[in-house]
Amino acid sequence: VIASGATIQATAVRDTAANADGRFGDGIAVTSLPSFPASAHVAANRIERSARAGLSLFGAHVTLGSSAFECNAIDLDGETDYLDVSIPYSVEDLSGNACGCEAEQRECGIVSSGLEPPPPIEASP
Repeated sequence: VIASGATIQATAVRDTAANADGRFGDGIAVTSLPSFPASAHVAANRIERSARAGLSLFGAHVTLGSSAFECNAIDLDGETDYLDVSIPYSVEDLSGNACGCEAEQRECGIVSSGLEPPPPIEASP
């Protein structure tokens, strides 16, 4: 989701891989651009085995509830400083989220790992 709003609900996202340079690989990424905010309502999803982050926020607002993050390198990542801008991110926890890998479950928490946002997908001719 780049510079727009979205509802992502009752969706499974699995095995998101990094690109050929070994970068990116987020299950869901929500990215604001200067003067163009992004937001997402993320509920009742299962995001598993993402190479980088299950859910990454780049200056975006997300409401998050009843979602499972399973065996991701990073469950939730939020970045304020990216692309030479500083835009705060925010998460509204609607509860019911689960994080971990197989039998090892932990409380879901957001970290800031200094990630860069993935580039927009180019339209096919």
